[in-house]
Amino acid sequence: MKIAVIDEGVLPVFNKELNIIENLMVSSENLVINTSDDVLISTDHGFNVCKIINKYAPEAEIISIRISNSTEVNANIKALITAFKYCFDNNISIIHFSGGSVNLKDDYLLRDIIKDIINNDQIIIAAHSNSKGLSFPAAYPYVFSVRASELFNEYEDNLCWGYNFVMPSKHRININEDINYITQSANSYAAPVLTAKIYNIIKFKNDNSYILKKLGIPDKIFLCEHPIFLEDVTIINIDNEIIVEEILPFKVRKIYSDIRFKADTRDYVFIPNKNKEYTIEKFSSFLELLPKKEDRIRIVYLGTIDKEIKEIITSYKFDFWFIPNDEIYPIDVPNTVLNNFATIYFQGNKEVVYYIMAGLRDAFLEDGYNCFSISNYIDATLYYIYYFKDIGKSYRRKQLEYILEPDVELVYSKDESFKEIEDSMTIEVTKDDDIIKLKISTLDMNEELNICGKVDFKILLDKIVDMV
Repeated sequence: MKIAVIDEGVLPVFNKELNIIENLMVSSENLVINTSDDVLISTDHGFNVCKIINKYAPEAEIISIRISNSTEVNANIKALITAFKYCFDNNISIIHFSGGSVNLKDDYLLRDIIKDIINNDQIIIAAHSNSKGLSFPAAYPYVFSVRASELFNEYEDNLCWGYNFVMPSKHRININEDINYITQSANSYAAPVLTAKIYNIIKFKNDNSYILKKLGIPDKIFLCEHPIFLEDVTIINIDNEIIVEEILPFKVRKIYSDIRFKADTRDYVFIPNKNKEYTIEKFSSFLELLPKKEDRIRIVYLGTIDKEIKEIITSYKFDFWFIPNDEIYPIDVPNTVLNNFATIYFQGNKEVVYYIMAGLRDAFLEDGYNCFSISNYIDATLYYIYYFKDIGKSYRRKQLEYILEPDVELVYSKDESFKEIEDSMTIEVTKDDDIIKLKISTLDMNEELNICGKVDFKILLDKIVDMV
């Protein structure tokens, strides 16, 4: 069984010692090629990562993929995506990446290939950022993410943010009789321990539920910001919410307003009703209609978990994903952090606002801005908009703003009068037939724009930039 290690590369002289069977690199043309014997590697990071994996899983065959050149220690996102795509195309079982990004623009580019790998039943292990404690792709559901026990404490909550683990990062590295050292405390040196553990587990049984159980996660009940992993989805919409299929990040097989449905897919979104008793009744019946022996079914419950819901789901083997309520990340935010990003507030009917927010957010991201879209409508999570129960007081929002450092923030609140920054921009959204009309306002400027299609979002972006 092979492990792909995407990192800063290893000198070919160490191939035999580390059981590296292929030593590859991403070229400046974004092609995966063989590493030459005279390559210049500027750090020992890739060597240390492979050495730790080899230390705890000596039988593992390693494919080293270098994604930084001799002059750039930090890899660019295109090289990283190329490396992940190579692993996907070659169906490499385990993919290790002791790195990540805290940029939303990188998240936007990275998430599709990660989704493809996850849904191909390949395993990704990734380290969170040392300085921020959170990064992509480690933050994605179904990615085995790691923090160092020397830097971060264990989770106190009963619920996990996906496959999150804490591992030791200080390991003795022996090169020869004269050279040996202990690795520094870092998430990137904790992650290889988990990779080795997973390799040793799946040598005996390559089964997701078995892996999680052996790693100490008996119940598959998780939290996620967004269900990016969904693929071919049946939606059970017992609250009759309006769903804007055009901007969903997944394909919809069918939408049902009751539990009379065909259980012929792996992925489900269950949208609860505002009446709790009715929801409990329908949710219980929905679960009973699913094939009970199929432990690869994935259910996103578009709501937060409580005691009653948890009692219903504990007897099932399915994967359950819930939206966070007041849960936070195990990350401290310095009191000195200043929010110096631009904020745009939205008003209007939510299905039309969602369309505009999603289109404008993507236009910002494609133009190189870190754009953070947020709301206190829980169904906004379906469209990759972050949900916060209390936008103004949420500590998790503060954590994510600290981590992601947005350039611009798009805010849609149930309370249209909600405005933290009085001189910020407001976009009022209305729809007339097939034309969406926008009124864009600042303290001293007012503009109007019609949105007829996706091409108009670049025009909207340019207008906003001109107004500020």
